[in-house]
Amino acid sequence: MWNSYKVINQLSIGEMYSFFDVFHEKNYDFCGETHNFWECVYVLDGELCVTAEQRIYNLTKNQIIFHKPMEFHKFRVTGEHGARLVVMSFSLSGPMSGYFAGKVFSLDDEQSDIIFSLLNYAKKNNLHSVASGDILDKYLTASGENSTYMQILTTYIYRLFLLLAQTRAVSDVVTDEDANLFGMAVDYMNSNVDKNLKISDISSILSI
Repeated sequence: MWNSYKVINQLSIGEMYSFFDVFHEKNYDFCGETHNFWECVYVLDGELCVTAEQRIYNLTKNQIIFHKPMEFHKFRVTGEHGARLVVMSFSLSGPMSGYFAGKVFSLDDEQSDIIFSLLNYAKKNNLHSVASGDILDKYLTASGENSTYMQILTTYIYRLFLLLAQTRAVSDVVTDEDANLFGMAVDYMNSNVDKNLKISDISSILSI
């Protein structure tokens, strides 16, 4: 007699909207965005300060941050020699999907190797992507030519995400004075969205 073991899919990626790697010089300032799908940013090298809603994170090499749908996020490169990043955005569902909201993970060697393997596979299958001119889908262009490409791509991503959820190596939010002031300012503005606030109003409330 054969025993059967049910496979319960914890995560499902239905669509990918962007996948690219990019280098930014020190002091590069991304002014921010919000969208109705997930995004994660992995630091291949360098340092950056990421703001996600009222939270502030200082990210270094081999750390990854997740932004849930409709979460306003921005970043500034703080590393002396700039920062090289991998950015992916995607739809995400399943019982475990909510776990990643608002989290930063420090990747171990096995997890970071998955990122490098993912990039190597994508680069080999997107030889002409640089000429397309659209960096956002730099490593997604092969999907129209290779029927297995997207599934292989997401297999790498599933493995990474499931390992992150398993190890739970979550990093902390910044707790310095500037970060706390920023959080208080955002809270105050959110509570007074019906008013025509001025900078002087916010400064007075925060006593700065």
